[in-house]
Amino acid sequence: MPDFPGTIRVPRSVMIGSTARNTGKTEFACALIRSLGRNHPVHAAKVTTIYEGRTTCVRGGEGCGVCTSMEGDLMITEELDRERSKDTSRMLAAGAERVWWLRVREGCVAAAAHGLAGMVPPGGVLVFESNSLRKVCEPDLFFMLGNPARGIKESARAVLNDADRIVASDGSCFDFEPENVSLSSGRCVFPRDAGAIVLAGGRSTRMGTDKRFLDIDGLPLVEHVYRQLAGTFPEILLSVADESGPAFPFARRVTDRHGDAGPMGGVASALEASVHETNFVTACDIPSIPIGFVQAMLRLSRHHQVVVPVDGSGRYEPLFAVYSKTVLPPLLRLLKNGERRIRMLYDLVDTCRVTLPAGTDIRNLNTKDDYLSFMAG
Repeated sequence: MPDFPGTIRVPRSVMIGSTARNTGKTEFACALIRSLGRNHPVHAAKVTTIYEGRTTCVRGGEGCGVCTSMEGDLMITEELDRERSKDTSRMLAAGAERVWWLRVREGCVAAAAHGLAGMVPPGGVLVFESNSLRKVCEPDLFFMLGNPARGIKESARAVLNDADRIVASDGSCFDFEPENVSLSSGRCVFPRDAGAIVLAGGRSTRMGTDKRFLDIDGLPLVEHVYRQLAGTFPEILLSVADESGPAFPFARRVTDRHGDAGPMGGVASALEASVHETNFVTACDIPSIPIGFVQAMLRLSRHHQVVVPVDGSGRYEPLFAVYSKTVLPPLLRLLKNGERRIRMLYDLVDTCRVTLPAGTDIRNLNTKDDYLSFMAG
């Protein structure tokens, strides 16, 4: 069962790697800097990892001076010249307020990751180039430039599955628009090729009042959840019990057509209505959505029909999971046979069970005490 071990968090950052040389990596970084820099301060960095014991230069040439000029295990140099053709100069010319070149020996990449975390500008974004650091740090987003089918270098192979998006390029044009990346709720996001489904059809019996309208930072709870998902998912569906419920002008409602089948019926109805093959499902009473963990589940969903978290006691979290529309036939058969436990689906399809990372908070607000505890922090 996969888990997500703790790595060094680099907040508000976009990391750019490449499958090979000359893939347009720096040009993509510059395009991101220009786009994000319209609304936020941007810093940038280029990371060069030096592998000991190699018989050939990691940079593909001889006499460049990267290794021989190193002083110690980690060396940080700030770029001040925007007129030269160096990658760091190009980043500065693209509009980054500050740019650094980090040279690091292979055994000290964790120190480089900690250094990067300190380079993020207040209220802004860090854009940095590296493959090797993805093994030890967690940026908001990781793009990989190139075409893996045409060959892939060693440093890229180890982290290819961690890429949020593989971007093809002819060196200047890309099959992904850098303008799609934005800073939302303190995190860099872009609209995925996936939908989100918010289950908002419960009766709120234990709460004693309609939990969908609990006040969270001046917003109804259901809208608070919606806004956390909006930058990552181009379509968000709200699954409701019937047409008599309140309207939600910020999202499309989908009525549960499977009657009194509980959340399982709501999931099935929304999957049927979704235009996306892959869909993240969450209950509307989970007020804090850990988008980084959601993104990790979306990456795993490329190879599985269901990705579902399992907590430390072995309990499934079926209402905070990713489902493919391909599960609909067995899901509908279960419903027809009177089954109401969605976990009974998991042994019938290709299910990836992932360990819920320690400290990841996906608690539900089921009672007034839950709500008051959450609001008290």
